[in-house]
Amino acid sequence: MRSTLTLLCLTLAITALVQAEENGDENNDRLFAIRPIYAVNEFFDTRLPGTLDKFDLTLEYRPRFSDFIRREFIRFPLLLRYGVTEDFEVGVLTTPYLPHPLKSGDERGWGPGEIGILARTNITPVFALWDWATVEVTFRQPLGRPPVDLIDGYTRLRPSLAVSRAVIDPETTILFANVSYDYAVGHWGRAEPDPELVTRQNIAEAGPGVLFKPTELGYFAEYRLRHIDEPEEDRWAHVYRVGIVWEVPRFRSARVRLPGYWQVEAGYRLTDEQRRSVDHALTLRLRWRGDLKAVFRGERGTTTPRENNNDLNQFVPR
Repeated sequence: MRSTLTLLCLTLAITALVQAEENGDENNDRLFAIRPIYAVNEFFDTRLPGTLDKFDLTLEYRPRFSDFIRREFIRFPLLLRYGVTEDFEVGVLTTPYLPHPLKSGDERGWGPGEIGILARTNITPVFALWDWATVEVTFRQPLGRPPVDLIDGYTRLRPSLAVSRAVIDPETTILFANVSYDYAVGHWGRAEPDPELVTRQNIAEAGPGVLFKPTELGYFAEYRLRHIDEPEEDRWAHVYRVGIVWEVPRFRSARVRLPGYWQVEAGYRLTDEQRRSVDHALTLRLRWRGDLKAVFRGERGTTTPRENNNDLNQFVPR
């Protein structure tokens, strides 16, 4: 029941945002009034509002170094994104995995992992607190028999909403919030996962955060309130995360002939789950994004896809 109410509230909130009146001219005036220095659009599992420019085609690679320590397999997440219009993009994701060369166990193996599709569109926020908003819907389906830590064996549907507002100094500081609902649709065309190994979960999550980024090095802090709905029970969890984001300067990557955009993320996460133990984790990730059109044209060096109008402002999507 609580899960249904949560989904209903999210649906109503997104509907209200979509039906808000357009104020694009006001946003454009603000866009061209701000001159940025650096750009960052996402870090860890947080993504700020914005979409790719029209006809932009990018490939993202996001290895997770924690796999070398915590898991018996190593993931290789890939995401292909395409800007259909100035305010709408689609993407295809996959997460192949390989066995850890130094570990053994039941989850040590290899396979395609999962396949997914996503769609993102910019909308006009209805609340005065926020300046920019983006709605995203992601569909994920297991492929083969991936480990539970990669995807739990269910087909999953995840609508989400991201909003943001530049505060204090609009060139360095942004306040953001995310709302999402990760729903286990079913086990389409597959055997139902073993209930002794997998507990079916529907997860609603919401919370604010702040990003301070005066140079290529930025700092963030965020909080998420999570509601976990399972067949036998439901519970709440509090998630706190702080960390840094280093946007590798273009001239440094060009010196060693590394094309595209490189970003290093380091963070600390504390998860306090009701009736469960408190979990602490240190996470390090590397993010690479390349402009495939530039590759097709034979360009090399420091080409960066234009996301969220990076040539004008790191926080303002069209």
